[in-house]
Amino acid sequence: MPDSAATAGQCQAFLVAVLRIVRLGGNAVLAGVRLLFLDEVHAHDPGDAMLLSRLVHALPSRGAVLVATSNYPPHGLLPDPRHHALVLPLVAALEQHCDVLELARPVDHRAHGHGGARPGWSSGAWAPPGSAAQRVALALPVPDPGDRVRSIVGGRPLWALAEQDGCVQLDFAELCAGTTSVGDLLELADRYRTWVLDRVPLLATVTPDARRRFGNLIDIAWDRDVRLIVLADGPRQRSSRQSSPTTSA
Repeated sequence: MPDSAATAGQCQAFLVAVLRIVRLGGNAVLAGVRLLFLDEVHAHDPGDAMLLSRLVHALPSRGAVLVATSNYPPHGLLPDPRHHALVLPLVAALEQHCDVLELARPVDHRAHGHGGARPGWSSGAWAPPGSAAQRVALALPVPDPGDRVRSIVGGRPLWALAEQDGCVQLDFAELCAGTTSVGDLLELADRYRTWVLDRVPLLATVTPDARRRFGNLIDIAWDRDVRLIVLADGPRQRSSRQSSPTTSA
């Protein structure tokens, strides 16, 4: 198949691009595409679920084939019981138009290095307990209250502890316990090449929504080769205990 007839991308980045085109009045998102490969499909947002449902239904009539990967089976998408009914058309579309195969393996290969392919991600750190000495060792300044910066991300205000030279320092509660979407994280990845996430508690003590947002953050940082430094209350293994599957990377 010629390269011009195939399109590949991380699912949420693709959806953000589709939304931008739709807002501009475009209607040729899939023009000429015969094979669409989406990596890391998930739908934690009702809008994403409805957009994906329309997309999956539209592909067969265009003669296009969908190949996708996901950490979830179709019925596990949009697990929030308050919104799960909104994903049922997508579940039906996937089961109607796709063969669903489970590739269960015990190894997460992201944890075994990348052969230098992701120098940003590979230079990150998980640093408990996030002490001043660790900040010095990582060449991270301690932010002052006056360093706080208000940015508009995804049309909403987001407060950073500090930002400088392509590096942004963010509080876990601000980024993961709020209403941050995957689209917001993708926008941050476009703006900053280093993320410092401060005051990360043991993940077993936070809400499922906060754990899912943290898992999304890990996935996007890895996919976009962002240098991620986590200043956490405890070691990674202990912090990840009882967390969602997406936080095990």
